Amino acid sequence: MKILFKASLAALAAAMLSPLAAQAQDTAIQLGEVSEAHTRLHQVMESGVDQDQVLTMSTNVVAQQIIATLPADMTEGNDTMQAELAVALKEPMRAYSTRIAAEYKPRMIAAMASVLTADEADSMADFYSSELGQRALAASSANLSVDAMAADGMDDMKVNAESVERDLMETGVRAFGALSQADRAELMRVTLSNPAFLKMPDLQRAISPVRAEMESSPPTVDEAQAIQQAVVSVVSKYAQ
Repeated sequence: MKILFKASLAALAAAMLSPLAAQAQDTAIQLGEVSEAHTRLHQVMESGVDQDQVLTMSTNVVAQQIIATLPADMTEGNDTMQAELAVALKEPMRAYSTRIAAEYKPRMIAAMASVLTADEADSMADFYSSELGQRALAASSANLSVDAMAADGMDDMKVNAESVERDLMETGVRAFGALSQADRAELMRVTLSNPAFLKMPDLQRAISPVRAEMESSPPTVDEAQAIQQAVVSVVSKYAQ
């Protein structure tokens, strides 16, 4: 049954992943009718996430992938280059991520509504408003995995659905393991006693395609220029 609990945390990750500037696979999804309960669930989940922490982790991965594409003679011995690049990328990527997240918020909520009834959404919102629910959200954001998607994006500028699922499940595994033994036991109890949580694997599958579409959204001209300038400002220092 642990796969269900890990899928629960993976579904949370799908709603909080900070978008990376990469192309994604187009996937259609039948969206549900949104109620105030679904909107509340999204708000509770969003408020429990350390967005700055998620952004920092995402920019670190992007910086690592960019470094991997540079000539070895430029990066060898330059131990601070990746950290400098991550710092330079953070604000440009924050602007991009904030815009994209706002644009896709209705789609994300509708994806939740395609799986959960209003009563189920309310029940889950109540749980994630609790102390244990907040700890589960914090564990998911602190253990976020974007490695597979970032690797896809840097390889051929196309993130496939399998990579999205792989990152989400990896996040779930890490987050579940990061909880205390008492919290894991209580999460198991809550998951088994609340029918809404039995739908978590379905919720993950509903959210993932929306995340994939989100990843395909290109930056605006201004956003792309800001990201490019951030990269050049760091790389040019080491190219001399």
